[in-house]
Amino acid sequence: MSLPLEIFDLIFACLERRKSRTARQTLATCLLVSRDFLQLARPYVHRELSFTASDAPMVVQWLDDDVVGHIRHLDIWGVHCSAPPDTPEPPKDHLKTLCRCLGRQFPKLEKFTLSKITWTIMPSDLQQIMSRLMQVSTLRHFGAQFAFDLPATFVTSSKTLRNLDLFEVTLAAVEKAPSSHSRINLSDTLETLWLDPLDEQETAAHLLDVLLSASTPYSQLRHISMFDYPGSGLHTRVWELISRSHQSLQCLKLKIDDENCDESFDHPLANMPLDLQHHRALESIVIHDCIFGDEAVEWLADVLDSLPTPNALKTITISVDTWLHGHGPPCSEAAWRRFDNALERLRECSLEQVAFPANEDFQRMIESRLPRIREAGGLQFPYNLTRHAGRSLFMRKGYQSQ
Repeated sequence: MSLPLEIFDLIFACLERRKSRTARQTLATCLLVSRDFLQLARPYVHRELSFTASDAPMVVQWLDDDVVGHIRHLDIWGVHCSAPPDTPEPPKDHLKTLCRCLGRQFPKLEKFTLSKITWTIMPSDLQQIMSRLMQVSTLRHFGAQFAFDLPATFVTSSKTLRNLDLFEVTLAAVEKAPSSHSRINLSDTLETLWLDPLDEQETAAHLLDVLLSASTPYSQLRHISMFDYPGSGLHTRVWELISRSHQSLQCLKLKIDDENCDESFDHPLANMPLDLQHHRALESIVIHDCIFGDEAVEWLADVLDSLPTPNALKTITISVDTWLHGHGPPCSEAAWRRFDNALERLRECSLEQVAFPANEDFQRMIESRLPRIREAGGLQFPYNLTRHAGRSLFMRKGYQSQ
C-alpha cells in the first residue's frame, strides 16, 4: 500500500533541513520519479538559489516562473571589480543576463543576501532590480558580507525586514544626514541587528543615523550584536539604539576595542557609561573586549548595577582578549570584589550562569593577581550561579562578597 503524499512531504522536509550534498542530490532525483514527487520536491529543491554573475548565462536557461515561485533565499555574489583585487570584473553581457535572472517576480522571497559585490560598478538597471527585491512584501532577512559602497537607504529600505546582518561592509559616502523623505521606519519590524566591523566609522555612523531616524521605539528588536564601536563617538549612537529597544531587547552582544579609540580619552570606558535601567526583558549579555585593567572590570560592574530589579537576566558571558594572554595592567582585588557584588545582586533575581573563557593563561593571570584566589585553590569555569547558589564569584571560602 502506498504512503500518503503528506508522509513524503515530511520526508522531503527532513532531507532539506540536513543541508548535505547527498540530501540535495536525493531531492533532485525525486523530481524525476513522478508528477506527484515533482510537485512535492520542487519547493525544497528550489528553496535557495545562490549564484554569481558569471553563472547567470547557465542559470537563466532553467530559471522559469515556476522555479522562481519557490525561491525563498536568494544569494548573489561576485559582482565587483577591484575589491578584493584578486576577483575579476564579470563581463558586461553576464551582468545583462544577471538582470534578466533577477528581473523576475519572487513572490515568496524571505531572505536576500549579497556577498563580494561593489555597488558603484553595477549598471543602474541592476541596482534598480536589487532595490525592487528589497521591497518584496515577504522579505524578512537581508544580509551582506564583503560588500562595498552600499547605499544606506538601500540597506534599510525594506518595510518588512526582521533581520539585518552586515559583515565587513562599507557604505556609500554621504555628505549630510538622511533627509526626512528617505528615512525608513524599521522600528515596527526589526528583530535582529548584527553589525560586524564596518570599515569606516563615518559610514557606520550614517547607517546608525538612518536607523535612529525612526520616530518610534524599536518595539520588536530582541537581539543586538555590535562590534568595534569603541569610545570614538560611535558608541553614543549604539547606546541610543539600545535604549530605544529597552521594551523588547533580550540578547545584547558588544565588542569594545581600545585600538580604535580617540587618543584624547584617558580611558575609553570612562566616557562610555551604558545605562540598562529600563531593560527588564534582557536575558543575556555577552561582552567581548580588548581593554584591560580596573576600568574594564568596574565598567562591567556599573553596567550590571544599572539593571533594574526585578529583571530577566539569566546569563553573562565575558570574553577578553588581552586577559586571555595575560597582557595589560593588573586588575585589583577591589575591582573584582565590586564585580562580584554586582553578580550577587543579580543572582537574587534570575541570574543563573556567568561564563569566563576557560583558558589557562587567563586563569593563571587572575590567580597571580588575586592572592586569595590562588590560596583558596584557584578559579573554576564556568561559574554556575544555580549550582553554586550562595557562593561568591570565585566559589571559594577565602573570598567573601561584601
